[in-house]
Amino acid sequence: MQNFVSLNLGDYLTISSLIGIALLICVTAVFKRRYLSSISDIPGPPLASVSRLWQIITLIKGDSINEFYNLHRKHGAFVRVAPNEVSVSHPEAPRKLLLAPLPKVSPHPVCLSV
Repeated sequence: MQNFVSLNLGDYLTISSLIGIALLICVTAVFKRRYLSSISDIPGPPLASVSRLWQIITLIKGDSINEFYNLHRKHGAFVRVAPNEVSVSHPEAPRKLLLAPLPKVSPHPVCLSV
């Protein structure tokens, strides 16, 4: 008595279509993060623009300070180090960023209820 799992052609099409959809979602996310982000024009490692994996690898190696220093020497004062994170090394940048007028938004209705 051998138990075999039998798959018909419909099962293979379903599995392959799910894999195809998953790949399409991944490729779309990478494209969006790399080229359509509001910080896509800021230079940095290519892997850092699509994933935090670059930061994790750098932290595991224990060389993040030197890596950031080398990136700033190569790319300048602004370096993209994650899909939504920029490292800034310009001496006037913190003051300009913190004193910049930011648009006010109305508070969320949940925050008003006590």
